[in-house]
Amino acid sequence: MEVAGIEPEAFGSVDKNSDHKTTEADVETVVVQTDRGSLRGSSKISAVGNKYYSFQGIPYAKPPLGNLRFKSPREPDPWEGVRDVIKEKPSCVQATLILGNIIGSEDCLYLNVYTTQLANGSDSVALKPVMVWIHGGAWQTGSGSPSMYGPDYLLEEGVVVVTINYRLGVIGFLSVNGSDVSGNAGLKDQVAALRWVKANIAQFGGDPDGVTIFGESAGGAAVHYHLLSPLSEGLFQRAISQSGSATNPTAFFDSTHERAFRLGKALGHQTSDSQNLVDFFRSVPINTLVSNQNKGLTEQESERPLAASFIPTTEYPVKGEDVFLPDSPWKLLESGQFKKLPFITGINRDEGIVTVLSVVHGDELGYIFYRKGLQDSLDPDSTEMKVLNRMVKMWTNFAKTGDPSEGMDVIWKPVTSKSRNYLSINEDSTLLQDLEKERMAFWDEVLNYFGIQQ
Repeated sequence: MEVAGIEPEAFGSVDKNSDHKTTEADVETVVVQTDRGSLRGSSKISAVGNKYYSFQGIPYAKPPLGNLRFKSPREPDPWEGVRDVIKEKPSCVQATLILGNIIGSEDCLYLNVYTTQLANGSDSVALKPVMVWIHGGAWQTGSGSPSMYGPDYLLEEGVVVVTINYRLGVIGFLSVNGSDVSGNAGLKDQVAALRWVKANIAQFGGDPDGVTIFGESAGGAAVHYHLLSPLSEGLFQRAISQSGSATNPTAFFDSTHERAFRLGKALGHQTSDSQNLVDFFRSVPINTLVSNQNKGLTEQESERPLAASFIPTTEYPVKGEDVFLPDSPWKLLESGQFKKLPFITGINRDEGIVTVLSVVHGDELGYIFYRKGLQDSLDPDSTEMKVLNRMVKMWTNFAKTGDPSEGMDVIWKPVTSKSRNYLSINEDSTLLQDLEKERMAFWDEVLNYFGIQQ
């Protein structure tokens, strides 16, 4: 497949004899100019047999090392020459949920871009909608790796796909009142990535004014946060939150200040001075800090599923630092301080259950992203592939027009003040109303019984 009818050589710097081999076939490398310097990506063949361009490990912020640990992201330094972005970068440093071993790096603020066409300054290329993926992982794990979030199916529907890394755990969400660490650095990383997209995605054939953010679990909650945050204004036009909400108890804590001091004590540093505590944390080896990060929890807190010491929180004011979250998500929603944009949100049938054969938390990801070995053995006429094609089509329709129903056999009507419409997505998707009506009625009765105003 040629790139939007334009030979790759039209963009310059295509080298079919490059040492950067990404497939067994002959590989092209192509150079794109960004606001910080030139990038060399590679061509790949998708799971459905078509060519696309891959740019992995693009820096969108300065490495948050040394005194920048815990701070808001800074713009990346420019570079001379051509920078290779052919291999993915490490994930942000994290403790794996099952074994607890430390993987990743502090130098992790990179994103990946996948596209079937390049513009590189050409006015003749019609720019495509952009979909920016924010991964989940309970604010503690995960990355934008193509092994988990392959763009293959989405690219077939004419969009540009971006996946990102952002800081996690104590590195991404430490917040200490009276110090130079206001909090929510991980969410501010996402803002920095969206700013990079705004400034540069046109060079990759994407429309900077046609950006949809989407994410799952903690990533879905992050999408919700961007609808609430003043820092994200103008950086995206549509949003999809899969199994995630900023109002979920696992997505917000009023103050992590005391947790920080408990962590310091657990690491052998007793102090009542906030800045002294933060300076100590900056001196602690990264693996030691991350492996002990949840020692900031009380014994009762640590008994909760997926409990984490450091998650999004209301920020303390720090001179020179922008505020991502000026108030709790509930207060921002109640006061109408959120972006009025097209928005899809939803859950899986058995949300939260992860140990049984059912439609559980995260199951929908395999119906959007390509994962080598997962879908390869499926019959094209199988129920799974039919649902996959349906979801990919609806998600990309939404990214293009704000209406997921175009070309579908069911009309997905939006929620209104009078009709709580929702779509049950299956082999035969159905438009229904009043999701979990009986459960909602029960809680309404409980609130009424205790005289709590709704």
